[in-house]
Amino acid sequence: MDLTHEEITNGNHSDLYLSILLKNTPEEKTAVLREYRKRISDSKKADQALSLQNEDVLTAVKNLVDSSNEMQISLSLEIENILLSELEACQQVIDKQRLSISNLEKQLIQKRENEKSVVQSVRKFKEDNQKELTKIAAAHQEEITRLSASHQEEITRLSDSYQEEIRKLSDTPQKESIPSFVLDPSPLEDEQSIESIIFEEEPKKEEPAAKPEQDLYYKLSAWPDFNNLTKGDKIIPLATRLMAQQMSFKQMEHFLGGPTQKPRLLLFIDELSATGLLTTTHTKEQSAVINEKPETNNRLQLFKRIRSSLGI
Repeated sequence: MDLTHEEITNGNHSDLYLSILLKNTPEEKTAVLREYRKRISDSKKADQALSLQNEDVLTAVKNLVDSSNEMQISLSLEIENILLSELEACQQVIDKQRLSISNLEKQLIQKRENEKSVVQSVRKFKEDNQKELTKIAAAHQEEITRLSASHQEEITRLSDSYQEEIRKLSDTPQKESIPSFVLDPSPLEDEQSIESIIFEEEPKKEEPAAKPEQDLYYKLSAWPDFNNLTKGDKIIPLATRLMAQQMSFKQMEHFLGGPTQKPRLLLFIDELSATGLLTTTHTKEQSAVINEKPETNNRLQLFKRIRSSLGI
């Protein structure tokens, strides 16, 4: 068996030459060459198998890489989708917040406008009220001035009427004005029992009714019931108050019933003070009248004063 050209030119087959040279017979040399060729064939087959196996491995690796790329792409897409969904949710929340902020800003603007409107309304209301108060004050001042002048005229007229009535009473004959009286049938224990005297005037000829201003002098003795009255009660008629302004506290006191009726006098003083009818003379008399001790025989003293004032 001859060597092939490849076997001759392959320098790596030096061990094959040596093995052939060591053999003596051609059969042995052929067996060595055959063995060598078989080994070489097995080596090629192994190389091919290994090459195929390597290709399979490369294919598997390539497939694995492709699968990994697909998984990575899929994962990337999934992550991207999640991020997009989260981003959309965040965007929706942001939009809602913006809308809420916008509504709050509108409400705040509306509230400020309402507050401005309220402030303007209050300011206008105050201005209108101030104008109305000024107008009312001016009207009241005019009314007070008018009433003051009217009252002053009335006081002057009543004072003249009062003086005229006094003069008429002074000029009347004594026998026509002296009243007769009848004693109470109850026993008189002492001088103070004169309080029970009942006065009766003798019947007179019917005369024309007196004018209202002529009757003012006698209204001071016609007081209402003073029971359960407190300070500030309006118990004195206007005409009586105007006449009382011309009198001293002592005269008022006796017409009210004497010093024992000091609560009446104090109520009278309070009302005169509240209506502004007290004069400087009254102010000087007030402390003396309030601090004065009651007199005895009040009715008798009152009777004497009435007679004296009537010129009897």
